[in-house]
Amino acid sequence: MSFLFSRVRFLLVVFFVACLVSGFILSPAFAKNKKVKRYTIKSGEIHYKIEGSADIMGTKMSSSGKKSLYFRDFGGLMMEEEKVRESTSGLAGNKEETKHSMTKTDQLNVYKVNFKQKQIVMSSDPVAAAYIGKNMGEEAEKTLKGLGGQKVGSDNVLGYSCTVWSIMGGKQCLYKNQVPLWLEVDVMGMKTRQTAVSAKFNHRISDKYFALPNYPRTKMPGDFTEGISPGEAEQMAAMMQAIGQASNQAKKSMENNPNMSEKELEQQLLAALSQTPQMNNELKKMQHDMPIMLKLAKEYRKCLKKADNTRGAQACEERIEEKSSKLGMMPEFYENEEKIASWSAEDKKKELAELDESITQLEKAMPCIIKAKSMMDIMNCPGMNE
Repeated sequence: MSFLFSRVRFLLVVFFVACLVSGFILSPAFAKNKKVKRYTIKSGEIHYKIEGSADIMGTKMSSSGKKSLYFRDFGGLMMEEEKVRESTSGLAGNKEETKHSMTKTDQLNVYKVNFKQKQIVMSSDPVAAAYIGKNMGEEAEKTLKGLGGQKVGSDNVLGYSCTVWSIMGGKQCLYKNQVPLWLEVDVMGMKTRQTAVSAKFNHRISDKYFALPNYPRTKMPGDFTEGISPGEAEQMAAMMQAIGQASNQAKKSMENNPNMSEKELEQQLLAALSQTPQMNNELKKMQHDMPIMLKLAKEYRKCLKKADNTRGAQACEERIEEKSSKLGMMPEFYENEEKIASWSAEDKKKELAELDESITQLEKAMPCIIKAKSMMDIMNCPGMNE
């Protein structure tokens, strides 16, 4: 059983991956029998035109294209397809490139089509999992504000009223605070705008709009979200809101100090995330739980060493899980833990070696964990960044 560092590794992976997230993600693959509702709107079909331009140090760039968004079952099933032609002209000559992307979200699974390599990359997404049994759209405004969004106006597009939000360096006009009718971003001087040219809601949408190309499918490397528990998913959702708040602070710092280096900005963002209430709460829980986990791990190892058959090893496993559960020691990790199925001499040797390694790491890191003032300190503890 490798439950020793499960919580530590989960928190650190969430923390680092969260810092790299550049868009909104929507769902994972535990509980395939449950439905996801992303919108309060039953269905929608929106077609956009895309326009972009930039003139940076004599190099002119432009983009034009179209995008389509289809969804039904309150967003449980979605398809986005985009085709954009990009042109660049300048001292280095002229260049044209066409980009084609397609993403399908089916309940708790995400499929991204790579047209160049002719394959479909499958992944999962933590945020919607926290809303299973709820409707994400009902908390849309709360979520937007949590990500640092601000209402800055209103508009009317194709007869639909929408609210203009300033969020993460851009603006978007959202119908019912959920579906964009236009959005504009300015990244490094490249201004891009997507505007709805047609929109229909609450009507029947054919299966054909959700069909994927007949390409081979592969899982995204390092997709750690598959199989996470609902509790972990809720934690990720809260973390995403913390990211928005920290990003907002970083944006203000950049405005006040235009000469700030990328390294300084990164450190400030990490420090801001480390000080969020969510991470501070996890720090306190970790400092309380880890010494108990170490004691239980040693007890578990002692029991396994005496076990000479599969049933004996399984009894050790059941006993330590029951004891851990009574102490409130993170039972969600046992849901996904690989159970002991066999107990040959080789199995026993391997399990004890892995357990010894975890115990040694934990003993080495424990003094640092107990003294830590923030999750940033935890990351610098021995063994935590390995």
